Amino acid sequence: MGIKSRKIVDSRNESILSVASDIIVNDLKEYGVVNKKTFKTYLPTINKRLEPHLIRGIFDGDGTVYIRENKYLTFGFYGNHTIVNDIKILLEKELDLADNTIFDKETVSSIYYGSRKDTKKFYSYIYNDSNIFLKRKKKKFETILNPS
Repeated sequence: MGIKSRKIVDSRNESILSVASDIIVNDLKEYGVVNKKTFKTYLPTINKRLEPHLIRGIFDGDGTVYIRENKYLTFGFYGNHTIVNDIKILLEKELDLADNTIFDKETVSSIYYGSRKDTKKFYSYIYNDSNIFLKRKKKKFETILNPS
């Protein structure tokens, strides 16, 4: 098995991990991690108590959060239609978030939420009992939810 890691020094401060192991590759395939996943990705079925961590990971990688001029926060997800719809269904079921519209473009789909009620529920759902997250995204939520 070969594992390589290197630190990329640029404005995004990224790291890349490369794994060359047939065993790990096959295990990841069971969870929907495949080559050229852009149009194949779906939300895997996992233990219910781990779902918030999965959603937080997807949000950190393929989500967006920004503060609008009127001081309201908007958050959302990007991906293929399947995974965006899977996330929408999960958030509606688990958090009773609004039944918002998925926007489909040729290569990407997206969904956005912006009510204060949805923002609070989502924040609690993904950040309670967590210690791994993108600080810059969490901080945007806190700027609106916990103003100084």
